[in-house]
Amino acid sequence: MIATGIPLTWMEKAYAALSPVAFNCAQLVERFRGASEEEQQSRLGYVAPRNRSSIWFHGASAGEMAAAGALVTMLRSRGYRFSPVYTSANRAGVDYIRRTDQQASAVGLMPWDTPDCVSRALDRWSPKAIFLIETELWPRFVFEASSRRIPIFSVSARIYPADLIRYRTIRPFISPTLRRITRIFAQDEVERDRFVQIGAPEERCLSAGNLKYLDINSTMFRDPSFADELGMEEGDQIVVFGSIHRDEIAKLFDTIERIVEKGARVIIAPRHLTAVESIAQEATRRRLNFSRRTNVTAARQWRLLILDNMGELSRIYSLATCAVVGGGFERHGGHNPFEPVIAGTPVAFGLHFFHFGPEARALKSVTPTAQVAGMEGLDRLLTSWLSDEDLRRRVVELQRTVLPDGSAIAARYMETLEPWLSNAMAEYGRES
Repeated sequence: MIATGIPLTWMEKAYAALSPVAFNCAQLVERFRGASEEEQQSRLGYVAPRNRSSIWFHGASAGEMAAAGALVTMLRSRGYRFSPVYTSANRAGVDYIRRTDQQASAVGLMPWDTPDCVSRALDRWSPKAIFLIETELWPRFVFEASSRRIPIFSVSARIYPADLIRYRTIRPFISPTLRRITRIFAQDEVERDRFVQIGAPEERCLSAGNLKYLDINSTMFRDPSFADELGMEEGDQIVVFGSIHRDEIAKLFDTIERIVEKGARVIIAPRHLTAVESIAQEATRRRLNFSRRTNVTAARQWRLLILDNMGELSRIYSLATCAVVGGGFERHGGHNPFEPVIAGTPVAFGLHFFHFGPEARALKSVTPTAQVAGMEGLDRLLTSWLSDEDLRRRVVELQRTVLPDGSAIAARYMETLEPWLSNAMAEYGRES
């Protein structure tokens, strides 16, 4: 059943009245920062009309767009014919999906969450269904879609532990939004319980798994042309430091410098591009031969490569000899430590992985030394991995044994989605 007929609360009416002021300010800020005309129009809901049957996929950034892409691939493999339209909260997500889905009907920034902006976009795209990736809970967008009887699915749904208190505080405001969502596919039972705690109907929430793990049953193979594009040579040992926060840079750089001194090459991917300059300054201070990804063709002899673009980290991991995932060397909660393992690379990570607790605990259970308490332990671990190819192979084989079952995740999603999608897409049929 599509959750319609839930009237606006007084708080939602106040939000609708005040949101245009807030988002008009955001529009001015984006324009000042160089937003293109296309981006500004997309924010206002002036998206290109689509006549074909469309399904709308929305996520915050590149990681969520990767999950959206995996979902689209799964639906296409089941024979559904539809025109995917994508929105992201930032340019990184837009750039990622443009590179990875050549069949995308439309891609743009998410319209501002005001009555006029979201109504324009919904009228122009007329989606048969909407998929919101992870924690994208925009009250007005959900209200307008439910008013049009459009099924809305929150998929790979999660709420970070640090955000749970905030959502509990605003439960009277966010609960009606959650009750308008058709189904909430939580990443696990813990996440399902969190959604119920903040007002989601228990009967509409299920533990289904993370869409990012749909394609993990195979290893991503090294792409020689991509390696050559980055200036790598056969036999290079590459250590990738992924999703590193600004305040982790100084702590990790001694380790990076020692790796380089031993003959390996290092790629560092900051969590936020605002940290690129800090990394470059530290590399300059230490007199390391470094290059930026966007300038790599002019400086192919780098020992340290700074990833100053977004959306390539998973491909970078596939080139790595071993990897270190950041966010856990300071108290940021960590980032997904399964990503390098999916790419066939052994991974190390810090202590503070409360945002990815199940993943960190699973990896630690089979490779206890992979979670390191300090830089000395990280130095020893990376030295042992770089010097012993058989050890690296054994480690990644063990780590891959705890990856989720992608086929089981797909089955859980499709068991619930198929009746809804078959009804929504009935007039367009399915490929045999």
